[in-house]
Amino acid sequence: MSKLFVVSNRVIQDGVREGGEGGLTTAVWSMLKDLHGSWIGWSGSVSDDESVQLKMASGVAIYTTDMSDRAYEKNYCGFANACLWPLFHERLDLVRYDESDFSSYMDYNRRIAMVLSELAQPEDLIWVHDYHFLPLAQICRDLGMNQRIGFFLHTPFPPPSVISALPNHWQSMKTLLSYSLVGVQSGFDAENLQSYLRQQSDGNKASEPLVAAFPISIDTRGVISSALACTGSSDFGSETKRSSVRIFSADRMDYSKGFINRILAYDQFLSKRSDPCPDIQYCLVAPDSRENISEYRNHKSEVMLLLLEVQQRWRDDYENCIEMINQPVAPEPLLAMMRASQVGFIAPLRDGMNLVAKEYIAAQNPVDPGVLIVSKFCGAGRELPRAGLIAVNPHDISEMARALEEAVVMPRTERVRRHRLLMSHLLEYDVKWWARSYLKSLQAESCLSMSDTSVTV
Repeated sequence: MSKLFVVSNRVIQDGVREGGEGGLTTAVWSMLKDLHGSWIGWSGSVSDDESVQLKMASGVAIYTTDMSDRAYEKNYCGFANACLWPLFHERLDLVRYDESDFSSYMDYNRRIAMVLSELAQPEDLIWVHDYHFLPLAQICRDLGMNQRIGFFLHTPFPPPSVISALPNHWQSMKTLLSYSLVGVQSGFDAENLQSYLRQQSDGNKASEPLVAAFPISIDTRGVISSALACTGSSDFGSETKRSSVRIFSADRMDYSKGFINRILAYDQFLSKRSDPCPDIQYCLVAPDSRENISEYRNHKSEVMLLLLEVQQRWRDDYENCIEMINQPVAPEPLLAMMRASQVGFIAPLRDGMNLVAKEYIAAQNPVDPGVLIVSKFCGAGRELPRAGLIAVNPHDISEMARALEEAVVMPRTERVRRHRLLMSHLLEYDVKWWARSYLKSLQAESCLSMSDTSVTV
């Protein structure tokens, strides 16, 4: 019987969520616990030890290996996150391309391919995740591996004109042709990738891999249960949303998340309120990310300076009107904060999906739910029913300020109606649906991206 091998940069250490994990790690963990597959990735440690460590957790075999100093600096901090990450998020001004970084990126992929070749059997399925491993399938093919190998990109895929700005872009992207199936977050991303591949292959569709959208999701029922269990465990407020105004955001401290524009919008929202509420608070949960990369440190400094400026401007009118939690928050208290808030303000400048938006919906009290404000430029804003949320342009400060006011004054009956619509979608299209539909398509090597399928892996 075939087994499933998943490859991603990050894994759940010891099978325990501690808070601060990204959407990829959380979703893959939810899937693998059901399928009892194997997971290969980075241990999170930097050393010259190339041995592979195995730990078992909830029936999942987790194989990890350390990253050398050079690989961490030039592969992880270099080509992956100082080149590909800003490229895929359309920040060409931040793209830093270096040939030695690319060489290290390829070397690290060869190392992971060797680990995979020693573990996977010919009948097994291999599912590779995200931009850290674009060339992995090509390297596996060079090693003689003929398994069906699928790829899923968790970030957006930008238009061809953006990708082509990367020096030697085809050298990096042509490796996608070795995958049996390439999954992306939205139809928009699929169209961009297909257009790029056609341009590079002179319109020869026969040379293209199968590309389809498989919007990643959450363990909807699990989030509902956890949020209900932790009711009242947050100091952020109670579930009685009308006596105060609580606005909530959570994302990694990353320039793609739009924190500066969110804070500016909140500032404008306060300045234009016709009915001031003395008990109002905006809480941003923003744990540090990739602090070794200068662009991230510079961005954090800008955010913290703006936060201080807004705090000082409104200190005489509101007590603690805005605060930032600049560290990871464990899943349970984070869900409690979501449930206690009146508004979920999720407005990244660009994002593949943003699972916080979906978790916010599932965490709500269905008889008195909060309102979701979400960016039009993330997967959640494209996938979720528009009638259930307030979609905003994250570059339009005034539009976001108006959206905050609309959310704050929205009647309960309208909030309940919207929440029911969104929950209906999330209950049908949860993380199990995502895994089943992708893996069924990979097994069949045909695109069934929106079908309700089962998997026997």
